[in-house]
Amino acid sequence: MYSKYEWVFTKNGIEIRKTIEDPLLGTDVRKRMVSYEEIDKIISKGKPLIKSIEPIVDGNVLKALKFEILMQLDSRESQLTEMSSKNVEKDEIVSGDTVEKTIIKVLGEFGGRASRDNVLRGVREIIKEFESPYYQQVEPNGNHIRWKHRVDSARMRLVSRGFIKKSSESGRGFWELTEKGWEFYEHIKV
Repeated sequence: MYSKYEWVFTKNGIEIRKTIEDPLLGTDVRKRMVSYEEIDKIISKGKPLIKSIEPIVDGNVLKALKFEILMQLDSRESQLTEMSSKNVEKDEIVSGDTVEKTIIKVLGEFGGRASRDNVLRGVREIIKEFESPYYQQVEPNGNHIRWKHRVDSARMRLVSRGFIKKSSESGRGFWELTEKGWEFYEHIKV
């Protein structure tokens, strides 16, 4: 997995585009608009830090400034994520069991085998709570969108319990029910 940043200067501020590429989760592009006023505040707070970074980046103050802006934004976003996750309603929390059953239902409806993207789309159509702001947030570690991470984790549990084939058997990017998974699908389908 790797991240790439693009900086687009506009008349109102800077749009920072972060592209994250992950072999399992695909590509995710996040955009953040930062006003020039916000940048001024960050710069005024970060002057001592920028001075200490300068020698490390061979005197390139722009690189140091970009680094400082990203550090400030990342710390602010992680604080907001932590605060908002504490305020999540109990009825918004989706159990792992519900996610697992939904994955099996979606795979069964696709004939037992589907791409990860199709499974994600199907799960999100069924589990409406995944549309809430809580599940649309990036995980505190900054790598995954919460609802997609929940689905991927549930898939791994289903693989370890023998309901879904390993990717080496079903093909990279595809999820496929085992015999045990099919039996469970027949039991839960309605």
